[in-house]
Amino acid sequence: MLSDAIRRWDDARLDVAPDAPLIDLVMKDAGAKFSVVWAGEGFPADIDAALRSARMADILPSTSTPLVVARHMSPGAVAVLEERGVSWVDETGRASVHAEPGIAIVIDRERSPTENLRPLPRSSRWAPGTAAVAETVLVRAARLPDAHAEPLPSVTRLAADAGVSTALASRALQGFDAEGWTSKSGASRGPRAARTLSDPSTMLSSWASWHAEQVPSRIGVHAVVDDPDRFVRDRLAPQLRTDDWALTGWLALQHTAPFLTSVPLLSVYLAPRLFDDGAALDRVLTAAGLRRVDRGARLEILRADELVLRGAELDVPVGEEQSTSSPAPVRWASAIRLYGDLLRMGARGPDAAEHLRQTRIGF
Repeated sequence: MLSDAIRRWDDARLDVAPDAPLIDLVMKDAGAKFSVVWAGEGFPADIDAALRSARMADILPSTSTPLVVARHMSPGAVAVLEERGVSWVDETGRASVHAEPGIAIVIDRERSPTENLRPLPRSSRWAPGTAAVAETVLVRAARLPDAHAEPLPSVTRLAADAGVSTALASRALQGFDAEGWTSKSGASRGPRAARTLSDPSTMLSSWASWHAEQVPSRIGVHAVVDDPDRFVRDRLAPQLRTDDWALTGWLALQHTAPFLTSVPLLSVYLAPRLFDDGAALDRVLTAAGLRRVDRGARLEILRADELVLRGAELDVPVGEEQSTSSPAPVRWASAIRLYGDLLRMGARGPDAAEHLRQTRIGF
């Protein structure tokens, strides 16, 4: 937590004021008063929401300096804070704190795995079933004009869409209520009971942080790809049933919210019935003129869960005519799943994810 990180700084003393969220930070003979602003997981959308809420709640006195705190500041969030000149610290021990008189702290390294700090609670609220319910809610919200306005479907419907039991979906929603992400109105149960999505931004950040930590089963494939779109439509799609696969990653981003000028890696979710059947998968690869590789893959095949395939969006060919009169349709992972996938895709991935969030998801 904040106190754990600050106490690691040389010559620092932290005093929590009785009227929290104010704190006094003393460095040697200099000291300053800060107003702590909690920004959740530490994505740019979290920073904007936290500072906006703090101003509306009038918890940023003119006599104190804002100090934004998060679990792990993303590169995009750091850029936003530095541009605005706002001090920050995260639970990994990184910090950029500046205040008069005489306080200047910049720490640009994460804590060593051997350092004895309190474990982060982020993943404790998530399990695959709960995450499936959250993703189902978020995918639906991202497709609505106003994510806050429409009541959520019934528990039974959400459970069916997420592929979980009604009891699990009910427990998950109760947990979301406790987090403040969803809220109930009307009767406690029955046809007049309703639940709405009250804080989709924080919910998305928390779910996405969990999702980015998951490591999907993966198969690397060698492919010569001059035109990624044509390669997918002409060589890969004809070998697969429409409901057996969905694109994610860089090519999906180019179609959803263009960001890069090239596609460094093609990423495809494949149904377990093919992914787990080595002979069937090899037949598909051979028919497409592809082969497995251990290194230097141009195409990665990811083992799909039912939810990503159920939430995928069907796309018909646009633009330049393809080489066949009736090209195979292509399916794209939902913007929510794409956001979570991009967060774990190398150095540019988090920046690309935030671009998608701002331009397409909207919360």
